[in-house]
Amino acid sequence: MVFGIAIAFPGTKMFNDYLNEGLIRSFNWDEYHGRTSAQLFSHRRLAHGDIQSHIELAHREAIFANPAFILRRLKRGFRTGEFFWDVYYGLKFIAAPSVEGKARYDYYAEDRWPKFDYQKAPLKPREYQVVRHMPSRPVELSQ
Repeated sequence: MVFGIAIAFPGTKMFNDYLNEGLIRSFNWDEYHGRTSAQLFSHRRLAHGDIQSHIELAHREAIFANPAFILRRLKRGFRTGEFFWDVYYGLKFIAAPSVEGKARYDYYAEDRWPKFDYQKAPLKPREYQVVRHMPSRPVELSQ
């Protein structure tokens, strides 16, 4: 189980809506992954800390508020002989943080990459083609 925040990727309607409303807080694409703890966007009504605490609560509830799941896993572990691995990965899951900190990436020649200033020249929203259903016309067959 993984809990996280929906991420609006560039080029999507959600990203364009956030861009128009000024809700984007980070243009560091390395932070755009499912378990990030970085504040990529501002929420309209919730603080970032509140969202992170709700993710942690969901993580804990998924583990401890579902004893039937734990019992099923233990029975399956005994039946298949994988009890040790079920316990090992279960403890690893409980000990893992619900969201990850900053990921580290090593890129080749990163200092030579072009730099883009999103503050001076913000991304422009993309327009999308709207496909509409055209009513079909009867086709006359010549005899």
